[in-house]
Amino acid sequence: LVLLGLLLAAAAAAAAAAAARGDWSPPRFNMSLDTPPSQRWEPLLRKYHLARLKQDMFRVIGNVAPKWVVTIINMLAPVLSFILPQPYGEEIEGICKVLGVKLGEGLLINFAYEALGSCTSIVVQDSRGMICHSRNMDFPFTDILRNVTVDIQFVKNGQIVYKGTTFLGFVGLWTGQKPNKFTITGNDRAKGDWWKTAIAVLLKQNPSPSWLIRDVVQSADKL
Repeated sequence: LVLLGLLLAAAAAAAAAAAARGDWSPPRFNMSLDTPPSQRWEPLLRKYHLARLKQDMFRVIGNVAPKWVVTIINMLAPVLSFILPQPYGEEIEGICKVLGVKLGEGLLINFAYEALGSCTSIVVQDSRGMICHSRNMDFPFTDILRNVTVDIQFVKNGQIVYKGTTFLGFVGLWTGQKPNKFTITGNDRAKGDWWKTAIAVLLKQNPSPSWLIRDVVQSADKL
């Protein structure tokens, strides 16, 4: 209880400080699920400086994977493209095409956050019965991520199916919401074995945790 109180106090203080400096909410965009997966991200990406996004992507990849790993993944990419879970494989391919990067590099950026993250979530209820689900995102490269964090409303047939907070170039969700149903967050403790997740996804066709969260908020009505 003491720890929870401290967390709430810290969150309240941070919120007050942010409010004093202005709104820190990330930009919000709609993404149509009626659009083919390979084209979904293009309108959003083109709202940003593509050369800068590409540069930032290479910086993150360079910190996660040595050059020989990048080379091998790029060589295997034509084969990997046939076994990637959909629609995520097609979405990554579309992102790579817009940014002008190789498929292997697009795959690595989607696994990078699982290698670097160390996040925490809390759920609290106030005296009025209001439930709040809060989380932080303890990633390095804050100078990059603060500029590429976005809130996305995934829309189908004109209706919002689910919402999520993510990063440009990253097709999964660590924070998701089914409107008026539930919220879900994923929290990672990187232990240097991110490649195990990559192998499971690429060879065993198991979903990445962040892709699984997106599957849940799209298809589930309750948890």
